[in-house]
Amino acid sequence: MCAVAGTLILSAAGTATGAEGVLIVNDTAHENPSGCLPVADQPSPLQIMNDTGSVATVHLEAGCAGPITETVVPGSDIDAFGSSIRIE
Repeated sequence: MCAVAGTLILSAAGTATGAEGVLIVNDTAHENPSGCLPVADQPSPLQIMNDTGSVATVHLEAGCAGPITETVVPGSDIDAFGSSIRIE
């Protein structure tokens, strides 16, 4: 039982680290980003450089709500439109 609990704790800790690298949004660097990042008060033009190993999704609304407007693959540099970005 204790071994199972220890494994679950280690698994949960491993998922909380987020993407390794830097996600740059409108000249603001987010190091090792994780989860939902608020990047604008309202839907706005965004310049995004994804220098992480994870895919980022741009959401039209705050809180990573609303439709996904762009998918930003690792190593790409794109222009997008939205209010928040989710990256794991």
